[in-house]
Amino acid sequence: MQKLKKDERLLLLKFVCAFAWADLEVKASERALVTKLVSKLELDADEKEQVQQWLKTPPRAEEVDPNRIPRAHRALFLDTARQMIAVDGEIDDAERENLDLLEQRLQRALDEALGTTLGRVALADDREAHQSAPPAVCASRLWKDGRPHWRRWQN
Repeated sequence: MQKLKKDERLLLLKFVCAFAWADLEVKASERALVTKLVSKLELDADEKEQVQQWLKTPPRAEEVDPNRIPRAHRALFLDTARQMIAVDGEIDDAERENLDLLEQRLQRALDEALGTTLGRVALADDREAHQSAPPAVCASRLWKDGRPHWRRWQN
């Protein structure tokens, strides 16, 4: 996680906060995970305040486009998203759908970049490389019927 640049760290936290909002409420355990990540990422006061704003009001859909996630950190973002949706002990259908769609979108982007289905292998390799690293989040969603959805970035 320390390999993330400053803007990538904020992007990760933006995605984490977006996933915290997936079930339309941010629970205490989700706030605790965000606080833990903020501490690990050593954000300055302004950045911490921005993260607190995302916990009060979810980031806008256009701000959490999965295409903005650097390839080298996609597995980290996915792992952190998984951690966020599981931290409260409940994974509802919207959270599961958002995570599945994000993973599909990231795999499709890798497939397109590599011109083959090797993107799935590359994503798995990235995930394996980050298993010992703390999780990170990446997400892009649209609000539909009061729930966040990732479908906007699907082809």
